Amino acid sequence: MVKICGENNGERKKSMSKQLMLNPRVRKLLKKGIAHQQAGRRERAEACYRSSLKADPRCPQTLHLLGLLAQQAGDYQQSIGWIEQALTLNPNDHDTLNSLAESYLGQGKIEMASNCYQRLVELVPQSAEAYHRLGKTQERLGEWEAATASYRSALALQADSPDVLGSLARLQSKQGTHKEAVETCQRALSLDPIQYETLTQMGNALIELGSYGPAIEALRSALILKPDYAPAVIGLGYFFERKGDLASALDSYRNALKLNPQSVTAHTHLGTVYLLQDDLEKATECFEQLLKLEPDSAEARAFLGLVHLKQGKFRPGLSEYESRWGTPYGLRFRRKFSQPLWKGEPLEGSRILLHAEQGMGDTLQFVRYVPLVEARGAR
Repeated sequence: MVKICGENNGERKKSMSKQLMLNPRVRKLLKKGIAHQQAGRRERAEACYRSSLKADPRCPQTLHLLGLLAQQAGDYQQSIGWIEQALTLNPNDHDTLNSLAESYLGQGKIEMASNCYQRLVELVPQSAEAYHRLGKTQERLGEWEAATASYRSALALQADSPDVLGSLARLQSKQGTHKEAVETCQRALSLDPIQYETLTQMGNALIELGSYGPAIEALRSALILKPDYAPAVIGLGYFFERKGDLASALDSYRNALKLNPQSVTAHTHLGTVYLLQDDLEKATECFEQLLKLEPDSAEARAFLGLVHLKQGKFRPGLSEYESRWGTPYGLRFRRKFSQPLWKGEPLEGSRILLHAEQGMGDTLQFVRYVPLVEARGAR
């Protein structure tokens, strides 16, 4: 259980008084159960907590501890059940809210976790950690403006946090503001120069800026600090990919998968290089493996759409390529309108906005379809 700091003296006194109000038998059982849990004796801990629950079925501390026990075992569904009961009895408890958010994250329920953290920052507005966690969930949901605001709120409370600065730099890179990302990484590294994650992030941002020498230096520094850090190896692969050395890029991505066979990023990059080489069979294998690891991956679907389009399978290809709007590319470039997206329904008497999405080459290729849209009766 990770505590969210920021309680004032009054809140701490209330928390202590709740502990003192516990039934003596319950308090003794909980103390014994916690000792078993900390020693890794899960079954004994659970027995103590269940005995405590018989003595007081409405004890939020017991329900919370049972939830944490299930969480540690990876049984997030059971954990959510216990912790939700605890929160019902004690709705403003910071630690319980935080634990519930962690169980939601374990089950992949990002939006529900984000709601917990939103409630948490309302209860503890002076907690930088609460804002940081909220920002991470907002980032995963594609709510980048909100995530940026949360990270900046965290930094306003704790300006010297290299972890929050690292998160902000990662988001800045996703948004395409690579220069700002490098500057943020430099701030983080001035506070903690041995952060290999931040060195990797800075290396990737420098690659995007075309500053290849400093990029390689940052990535190699990360690997000196942690030689088996797969993201830094992937960064080297991306450097080779950008330089057009696809053979070296493939070697790097394969090495990254040896270090971490579950790496979604490595599978994605490996598949894209095979796609660049027109090895559609191997590219498909990579993206299908990516879907096994991450069934909701928009990138995997979008890239499979590109494979199908290259194979001349236009209907499934175009359908799957629509998933690009859920990728970092799509979240960065998609234009937002209040009007609905056209999905092929009749257009007679309607007005439709057609706009360029990608480069000028694609625009010139696709503009020839404009008369076909007009022929359907649209303005």
